[in-house]
Amino acid sequence: MIKITTQPIYYDFLQMCADARQNILLCAPFVKQEIINDIFSVTDRQLSMQLITNINLQSFHRKASDLGAIENFISNGVVYNCTTLHAKLYIFDNKKCLITSANLTTSGLRKNLECSLLTDNLDLVKSSVYEYNSIIKDNRVGQITPQSISNIEIILEKIPPVQKIAYPQLDLTTYESDINYIAKSLTGWRKSVFIILNSMQQDTFSSQEVKCIAGQLKEVYPENHNREAKVRQILQQLRDIGLIEFTSLGIYRRLWLKGVIN
Repeated sequence: MIKITTQPIYYDFLQMCADARQNILLCAPFVKQEIINDIFSVTDRQLSMQLITNINLQSFHRKASDLGAIENFISNGVVYNCTTLHAKLYIFDNKKCLITSANLTTSGLRKNLECSLLTDNLDLVKSSVYEYNSIIKDNRVGQITPQSISNIEIILEKIPPVQKIAYPQLDLTTYESDINYIAKSLTGWRKSVFIILNSMQQDTFSSQEVKCIAGQLKEVYPENHNREAKVRQILQQLRDIGLIEFTSLGIYRRLWLKGVIN
């Protein structure tokens, strides 16, 4: 069996953790506490568990990775530090493996569009185990101890916290002149659709509004008898230049503040 998917793999991943009876080998540069908690909640603590990760002060300081997750894992398994790690590889009982772009984070496993290959092909699994062990055997890789964690905690306590910046929520049009600049840079269908989207009261709209937009453009483009499909095509183009977002199937969001177009 070889399965390739770009859908979130969280539930497949947890199921393989739950099914494991002998060992789980994890390899990811970024690790978050929530995912480690989820792993331990479905596994037998008698399992042999190993984790290869990247122990990076900046990652812990900026909360990209959780030091507490590493500490928690050490209490139940072995952690290795590979400072050049970028690979994500998860192996279960040396019988199944998951080769993926997803880190051991909520975003990686549950939200992001990641590419993953799941297989129980013994040749592929055997090769994956070999590569996993090759990383551990590299003389640049070391085992992390509880003392290492304590030393990192002491350093992090002395570093000032990262200042949080309150970014405006996807506000492209701080000034009225901005929206006119955007409108003037567009032509044809893109400009027409942009103007209609700008007139809408809500930032979020659905496929139903797409039909309405197509109806509003009937007089502007009477020769086009497939206006709804054309509007959907234009929405894709506006997405690709950063003006709208496809939030889910059939749901869109305007990424600028409504303004006056002269």
